[in-house]
Amino acid sequence: MIIYRYIIREQFLPFIYTLSTIVFIFMTQFAVNLLPKILYKGLDISIIIEIFLINMAWMIVQGVPMAVLVSTLMTFGKMSANFEIMAIKASDQNLFYLITPVCSAAMFLTVSLIFFHNLILPDANHRYSSLLRDIARKKPVALIEPNILIRDFEHYAIIVDAVDHRSGILTGIKIFSNEPEKDSYTMVAENGTILLTQNGKYLQLTLFNGETHQIN
Repeated sequence: MIIYRYIIREQFLPFIYTLSTIVFIFMTQFAVNLLPKILYKGLDISIIIEIFLINMAWMIVQGVPMAVLVSTLMTFGKMSANFEIMAIKASDQNLFYLITPVCSAAMFLTVSLIFFHNLILPDANHRYSSLLRDIARKKPVALIEPNILIRDFEHYAIIVDAVDHRSGILTGIKIFSNEPEKDSYTMVAENGTILLTQNGKYLQLTLFNGETHQIN
């Protein structure tokens, strides 16, 4: 039992360090991709923090197996370098004796991850989707990026030159239609605003100083 505790103790700190490093790398990549889209759009800092905390769920799920692999290699590599494995073999102990505590810890992590997958991860993903929908309802302009053609609307594509996320005003709006069995047209406006309708089903785009170009 002493050697069991020794192996688990030697593996615990590398596991924590590796998991923290992996989560930090995932978090940094997530921040690089997400922060430019949400940081300057008038969102409350608590919402941004909640987004990061919610997304830590999938980071932990992916990081635990890698952390187990690295910590196991580090632990037994250190024991081999210190000739501890040779000493255990010299004491007429089977090598499976060394694997027993690692397998026990692996079974504990497996059961924990099963519960994590079934109870926590789905709720976190659902909460993240709900949070994005709430942002879209309250600040639909937050999901529009300037100079990027948006094709999320059926039969329509929209592109804007600039977005004021504080006031919600769009500048340099161009809308391209592609409805089947209808003549295509292009709408151009100097500026406009976008709001969600009261029933929450449609986006209402109000254009100012614009015109429509249509070819029969």
